[in-house]
Amino acid sequence: MGFFTVNRCDKFGVSSATVRDCTGTQIGYLRAKEFFNFVSEGNICGNWLDPAKLVYFLSQSGFRDGVVSEGLPYYAPETVLLYYLSTVSLGGKTLYVYEIQNRTEEVWLPNGNFALNLPVGSQVATDTDTMGATKTYAWLIRYYRLPGGNWSNHFEDGYGNVASYGFVDTGLRTGSAPTTTSIKTRL
Repeated sequence: MGFFTVNRCDKFGVSSATVRDCTGTQIGYLRAKEFFNFVSEGNICGNWLDPAKLVYFLSQSGFRDGVVSEGLPYYAPETVLLYYLSTVSLGGKTLYVYEIQNRTEEVWLPNGNFALNLPVGSQVATDTDTMGATKTYAWLIRYYRLPGGNWSNHFEDGYGNVASYGFVDTGLRTGSAPTTTSIKTRL
């Protein structure tokens, strides 16, 4: 699992951080205000790049893993939880609210089974930036609300499997900028 993160190197006047594979070959960039999945930090590659940060990001060749060995100001990760649209109190907790934008997105149960589609204009609420372990582009949500509907934390796959949370596709496989990802934030 990882964490739904945004690169805020722009706060330091920098436009991007270089992403490499473990051989040191450049495979892309994490641009300012680009969303990605931060997985871990440490001795990832076993070479001169370490300590490195393992990330999943949208490169020119698609959504993939890579490492960032640069520190501030090039790589300035911040949790997506800082950029919520509003808050709501549900189940005795204050949760951060975001909106689905650009395209309908799928939601899966923790076991990976499909649960439902969230059309554009739906809202999701969560208190975590946790990303999926197998679907590394999916974000853990506690509640969802279809346009014009009520909040629900009932996630079901049609086979009798039910959960009180799910994982929504963030759209990071097709867009990772604030205007192209499927999760609308304050950025």
